[in-house]
Amino acid sequence: MELVVYRLVQECLTNIPRHSGSKCASISLFRADNVISLEIQDARRGIPAEKLKLLQLQGAGVGIRGMFERVRQFNGEMEI
Repeated sequence: MELVVYRLVQECLTNIPRHSGSKCASISLFRADNVISLEIQDARRGIPAEKLKLLQLQGAGVGIRGMFERVRQFNGEMEI
């Protein structure tokens, strides 16, 4: 599970400057009992609503798909 969290953060930090242009991000990690919550937020524009809708309808890009698969291995949920 530690590796999954690490890879999710790594993928997000790779994608943020590439897609949003942000030079910084906020990472919050919480643990309560057997639940881990990870929130990553950029300091710029995020994913435009139109593009997010297309990702949800047509399927995500390779990076996002990989993140969903990693989370699913642990019966987790991922929200963008």
